[in-house]
Amino acid sequence: MTDVKEETFPTLLPIDREVATPVWQQIEEQLLDAINDGRLAGGQRLPSAQDLAGHIRANRHTVRRALMSLERNGYVRTEVGRGSFVQERPCLFAVDRRSDIASCLRARGKRVHREPLSSTIRHPPNTVVLGLGLNAGAQACRVNYLTMVDDRPLEFAHAWFPLQRFPDIHRSANRHRSIEAVLADYGVDGVHRLQTRVMSVMPTPSVAEALQQSHKRPVLSVHFLHADQRGKPLFYGISQFAGERMQLVFDPPA
Repeated sequence: MTDVKEETFPTLLPIDREVATPVWQQIEEQLLDAINDGRLAGGQRLPSAQDLAGHIRANRHTVRRALMSLERNGYVRTEVGRGSFVQERPCLFAVDRRSDIASCLRARGKRVHREPLSSTIRHPPNTVVLGLGLNAGAQACRVNYLTMVDDRPLEFAHAWFPLQRFPDIHRSANRHRSIEAVLADYGVDGVHRLQTRVMSVMPTPSVAEALQQSHKRPVLSVHFLHADQRGKPLFYGISQFAGERMQLVFDPPA
């Protein structure tokens, strides 16, 4: 998370002690206005209650009451040892058989940039072996990438490709920024999702650093099994999302 510099914190109006509205509620309303109009951005860290109290010349216990009310209503979250942060408005991804996260977010007006990080050839875990129907001991290429949305990291992911079907795929993965372009190098056109599994896990330190979040906060881990038009498994993807920045929407099939 990015620390808040003093000059980036919006100016608050003086507390009016002549009106009937309690002081803590005036503070809450001003902070809420700053959140709603974007002066306080999602993920931004707020000053401590003591610093904020000095900023607006109010009692720090009164400020804490305002922050607690904002937290109860979902506008602020508190991380032990780190402070209070503006709660981010999550990205929405409607999961169906053919939906693509990047395309879905771009359609919602988001700026999406997917950056390949590395590719390695190794023995995949059992979940990948079973999903792709690999023989025991078979190797696969793991492609790691990071997805940025509106200049903030949203997704740290890796996709597993069976080497028997995709020889030298690591070279193609290093050339392209999208899995669709990688698959196109092998003549694959048309991908659909066979299976989606969602769970909450604690991130490793490297994942937490990539997503710019605390390692004490869980991430949304999503396993995707993708297939070609004939239903044959193509690749197995494991995405880890910053939990407060992503919501998955599952609608029943028509």
